[in-house]
Amino acid sequence: MSQEVPQSSVIRRLLQHRGRWLLEVESIELIDVSILRPVVRCAEGELAIVEELSKHAVSTELSMAAQRIMLTPTATVEDRAFRPHQDRWVQVAFTPPVGLALPRDVSPTELADHEHEHAETSKLTRTIEHLRARLKHLEAQASRGQQMEAHLADLVRRNALLDRRVEMLEARLASGPVPAAQDEERGSPDAEVAAAPAAEPAAQETRAVQIELPHPVHFPPADALHVSLQQLVGDAVGLTELPRKAGPKLGPSSTGWYAAAMLDDQMRVAAAMLADAKAVIQIGGALMMLPAPEIQSQQRARTPSEDVTAAMSEVFNTLNAAVNLVADNPHTRTNYLEPLEFDRFPWLASPAMRLDLRETAGGGFVVLASRDPADMVANG
Repeated sequence: MSQEVPQSSVIRRLLQHRGRWLLEVESIELIDVSILRPVVRCAEGELAIVEELSKHAVSTELSMAAQRIMLTPTATVEDRAFRPHQDRWVQVAFTPPVGLALPRDVSPTELADHEHEHAETSKLTRTIEHLRARLKHLEAQASRGQQMEAHLADLVRRNALLDRRVEMLEARLASGPVPAAQDEERGSPDAEVAAAPAAEPAAQETRAVQIELPHPVHFPPADALHVSLQQLVGDAVGLTELPRKAGPKLGPSSTGWYAAAMLDDQMRVAAAMLADAKAVIQIGGALMMLPAPEIQSQQRARTPSEDVTAAMSEVFNTLNAAVNLVADNPHTRTNYLEPLEFDRFPWLASPAMRLDLRETAGGGFVVLASRDPADMVANG
């Protein structure tokens, strides 16, 4: 078996070949008792080259010069060769390295494809982690939703009983005082109450049914909504408050708007969250992690896709959670986001209160408006 002769290896060349750094080292191997053979091997990679130079006890200046050459960026990736000369490296004409079985050549196209696949894999990994977080959030909301459904069913039953009692009272008030004789015939427990006014019938007063107005919905500061949004979608988009007079005008002629009703525990529309198409596309697209060209395409069409609209519904659901944290607010939940039909929200012309926001990335508008409690009682 051949063996290397001690103290017989020398540094031949420092090479940059197809974007890789190589160091050619020539040594003399003993083939037989009296037969010697020169052998060239290559160390590959910056760390391996520095280690190989240290083994050959080259000067510190030569080793540092090699590191500077390898670490200095160049405008183009080209094959280069350097030979050691005293304490520096001198560039010489390049010839392919010897003594090393190089792997198959990698074309620039294959390298670009590999980098693209790596970027896509990283993006998909981030998307999966984001979706897992969203799934956990939705599962928690579903659990709370089941509890709310049971509570809501109980409230509906109680509300139906109250409605029947109000109807009975209104019917009695409309029919006027009942004669005592009729009450006695019917066996009514109110016979004495009905007979008592006989002494002074003109003093009989009509009792009025007082209906308590619900609390109006108040909104949290714009900064709180901005934080809630960024916790959901990251820094890609944001919300900033606008002065009241700087906000968009909403009326029967408003087009390109989308609305999600906010229902209270009695299933009444207590408020609404609205956004124009530009804000829906920008915020919903950010939640879905759509590429910029896809968002721009939908912005040009001024029409969000179904997936983007569903994503914006999820955003409004998250913002509604922040609204529910405001003290004394009635508990609300949001409906699915749909194109605005002003006939369904005529109270938007004069809301109890309104918060106008601008989406910072695309410049769209987001509006939160609460309904006048008197209108809720009068029109349901």
